[in-house]
Amino acid sequence: MKKLNLENPFLNFDELEKNYQINKNFIKPNFTNIIVIGVGGSSQGSKAISSFLNEERIVYFDHLSSPLIMNTLENFDLKSTAFLFISKSGKTSEVLTIFDFLCEYCDSKLSIRDNFFVITDKNESSLEDLAKHKNISILHCDSEIGGRFSIFGLNSLIPSFYFETNRVHKFFEGARSTLTHIDKLVVKAERMHELVSSGKVINLNLVYGNHLTEIVNWKKQLFAESLGKNGNGFMPITVEMPKEQHSLLQLMMDGPQNIFYDLFSSNPSKPNLINITLQNHKTATHEALLSKKFEVEETIIDEEDLLQLGQFFVEQMIIVMQMANINDIDPFSQNEVEIQKNFLN
Repeated sequence: MKKLNLENPFLNFDELEKNYQINKNFIKPNFTNIIVIGVGGSSQGSKAISSFLNEERIVYFDHLSSPLIMNTLENFDLKSTAFLFISKSGKTSEVLTIFDFLCEYCDSKLSIRDNFFVITDKNESSLEDLAKHKNISILHCDSEIGGRFSIFGLNSLIPSFYFETNRVHKFFEGARSTLTHIDKLVVKAERMHELVSSGKVINLNLVYGNHLTEIVNWKKQLFAESLGKNGNGFMPITVEMPKEQHSLLQLMMDGPQNIFYDLFSSNPSKPNLINITLQNHKTATHEALLSKKFEVEETIIDEEDLLQLGQFFVEQMIIVMQMANINDIDPFSQNEVEIQKNFLN
């Protein structure tokens, strides 16, 4: 088994924070809203942080839903909105489609040169060519860091901390502190490998609190794309609780025994009847699962605690890297996704 490589650029937090401080004003600090256009790893990290901070001024077009896009455009002051297009490859079909659509839609409503921004890798790509043609500002991110591992990269930090630039250091502080307990994370990875090897091939991530949902969606991508190779991996699923207990709890308690559980919640900063009831449901479900001898890992990230959030992201990346080492696979590739792209017209 290969030694865990902690020299990866996505773990060089001193350099990453320095790079952010140099480039944090890439988007001029005079916009009241930001629309981020990106899918997958290019934008999911940013979306996770923004959602955790309950930042409603940042909206994500990470889909091709015309009604949702039009509803946002019709209800925003477009002249005071920054449009940030993120695609590390610069070739992402969804991003290029929305770029063309927005150029046409916004042409008579704002200055595309002043309101549009692009973050991409430094290479020849359709997105870079289009941006140059329109005189749009371009920022190059680190091409050595893959999208799902770029949670501390410019593509994640610039949009998510646009309104919170003074808080980013706490996020990095949490990241750095995680590197002091690698041994514990290696043990967690080995235990997870044992579970999967024993037939636990579905990982239900039970989320108590909407502000945590996108964090779990980031984790879902990280584990699925990094480990789903050569017959390895498991199926991570995001489950919003307690809503989904009314559809899934019976199966969870008495269905196939091929599931292991991660449970996510926060300690509310201002307890009220609603979040007290939410906590009661979480505790009851946790105890019910344990009573059936199911494997449950609990994660508590306090509301708006960026230190804990930084710790969590690094912990998950370390666990994935160690599980990849155990299975002798490359966690950074995703070659099989090209199959779908080859069928895309």
